[in-house]
Amino acid sequence: MNLDAISKYSFLFFLATALFAVFYFSRPLPPSGKTVVRFLTYETGPEQMNLVNTIKRNFEAENPDIEVQVEFNNQARDKIYVEMASGTAPDTFYCVTDDIPRLAVKQAIEPLTEHFAKDKTADLNVFFPEVVDALRYAPPAQKIPKHLAELYSYPIHFSTDILFYNEDLFRQEGVPLPRDNWTWEEFIDAAKRLNGKKWKGQRAFGMFLPDTVTTIMSNNGKIFNEDYTRCLINNPQAIEAVREMHRLRWVDKVAPSPAQVQETSSMQMFKLGQLAMMPGRTYMVVDFNKIQDFKYNACLMPGMKKPVERLAVGGVCMSRQSKHKDAAWRWMKFYCSPEGGGKVLGDLKNCVTAIKEYAYSPDYFLKPPPENTRILVDSLYASEISVPPIVNASEYANRIQKPIFDDMLRLKNADIPKMLKTYEDETNKLLLSEPK
Repeated sequence: MNLDAISKYSFLFFLATALFAVFYFSRPLPPSGKTVVRFLTYETGPEQMNLVNTIKRNFEAENPDIEVQVEFNNQARDKIYVEMASGTAPDTFYCVTDDIPRLAVKQAIEPLTEHFAKDKTADLNVFFPEVVDALRYAPPAQKIPKHLAELYSYPIHFSTDILFYNEDLFRQEGVPLPRDNWTWEEFIDAAKRLNGKKWKGQRAFGMFLPDTVTTIMSNNGKIFNEDYTRCLINNPQAIEAVREMHRLRWVDKVAPSPAQVQETSSMQMFKLGQLAMMPGRTYMVVDFNKIQDFKYNACLMPGMKKPVERLAVGGVCMSRQSKHKDAAWRWMKFYCSPEGGGKVLGDLKNCVTAIKEYAYSPDYFLKPPPENTRILVDSLYASEISVPPIVNASEYANRIQKPIFDDMLRLKNADIPKMLKTYEDETNKLLLSEPK
């Protein structure tokens, strides 16, 4: 063998050795005899991280043969696909409803129905059935009833839309307080009466605009057909709903302008007394409860013809790539169960616990504030999944839904029927690429 060949093979041997060393010494080394279970989550708020670490410690104390390595990452929703493509996916990870169709069709996540059937200590009946069903998936073309579809995630918590309001400002101006059975007309009337009023020197807008999708749904406007094979949003009810939102911003001027919205956040405006009413999500309660300058309260978000609240459900999925599925299952079950992390995760009301017993406990979740805490739970029964259960849901939301809706409300002279027609056409092109 000549010198050049020897040099070549020496270099290759050195490179292989170096790569092995990098991999070996950078990978997590478990204590002797312990199985490592990785858990990836993008819930990275300080309070949430403390709660998750508390659950980890409690689990490891009861399961000394397992070490849970928790990874907090704001980009976890994207990272999971990168790691799955490279064969390095975490054993378990936090997931929301929107992601399940894509992960299920890619066969990236473990079906859980059989795991529940085998484990007699894992009881789905402790959870709200509506929450469990939101984590099921079957391709729409199969026409399988939702409650019979495969379950892909262990439930943790849910969030919906709620109307938050500055109760002190309402009382100051003598405007009747919002109620859970408020009509749309009463909602708009209160917004007009409170618009421009001052709270501790701050001029208040009557409201922040509600979510466009749910406003359309509350006006009986269809967005898709029943099996999500066609978008139908260019219809009279949807046009009327969007025009109503546009009028509230540009004619009645009871809501902040696009420029004002970009300068700050709705939460910050509400805290400063610059919003009389704020349609928000139930997970925002943890921040609302830090308000000290005024009393806030909450009620069901009224709809144009019926109340419709957006439902989102969070849970824990297991990767099909996991080599430690038994240990991963034990961690998931502990994380979500009443005996393990289920109660801990609802402690700060960052979301509504999926466990019925805790959600309706006056000694736990129903403790004020807000005074009307029960509506955070009861809003579940007026809620619907607003993101379509399609594989390309992320592209639909980011490329079509958000930019078009933003433009419709941002442009003073928006041609709403024309823009909804574009919305419908673009969505139907996307649906053609859905797996059948």
